[in-house]
Amino acid sequence: MKLLILNGISSHPPGRNPVYRGSYRTNPSYCSALPADHELNQLFVWYLEEGGETGVVNDLSKAIRFARLCNEHAPECHFEVVELVDKSDLPQTNCAAPLK
Repeated sequence: MKLLILNGISSHPPGRNPVYRGSYRTNPSYCSALPADHELNQLFVWYLEEGGETGVVNDLSKAIRFARLCNEHAPECHFEVVELVDKSDLPQTNCAAPLK
């Protein structure tokens, strides 16, 4: 399973499938207001190690936990976990709902 953790409300450009949630949104970042050993920052390290430059991760439970912590510690954020699938495939999960 390929997952992205994205911030912001998805946009639906005219003529696009309304189910498509978009991937051109902000990725999570380190929270300097919290200690390095805080769970949020530890998950950020995991995110960097597993996701690399693409930001694609595979662990659904960690991705959801990280997105929820990002939203808790930054109320202005709207992070969600989005599963990447090929155009003709159906997602294995239904995890694209906002994680507040």
